[in-house]
Amino acid sequence: MYAATLALHSLIRWLFLFGVGFTVFSAIKGRRSDTPLAGLPRVIGGISVGLADLQLLLGVLLLAVLSPLREVFLADPGAAMRDATIRFFVVEHPTLMLLSATAMHVGWARAKRAKTGRAAWNRVLIGFAVGLLLAALAIPWPFLSHARPLLRLGGG
Repeated sequence: MYAATLALHSLIRWLFLFGVGFTVFSAIKGRRSDTPLAGLPRVIGGISVGLADLQLLLGVLLLAVLSPLREVFLADPGAAMRDATIRFFVVEHPTLMLLSATAMHVGWARAKRAKTGRAAWNRVLIGFAVGLLLAALAIPWPFLSHARPLLRLGGG
């Protein structure tokens, strides 16, 4: 169950990053032309917010129920916090991802209440750009000391 959930979390990461990146570029284009927040960018933006929520749900399931790191952390929280890898996956990664999803939700909600296309796109751009930056900081990229594979298809 752990390996399958982790693989799904890894796969959805790429869909999320693509959707958020697409929405950021759409927002840059949309605010230049002052077009309304509509069509494919609105659909992809909404899906991206939903994927952020799904990633959070999977992450909570992994951390709170399935991950062996939970037991390590609970056995000796002080020692776990001194270990950079454990601290990253138990504290830093979840915190940054929660802030990422929050930024996107706020930007998306504020954009839907905007009076003009330019204002809507500005709000989407800020929320999604901040969300993308925070998510990028929280991903265990292969060049980091706590690296994980770019795509995990199973095997824990």
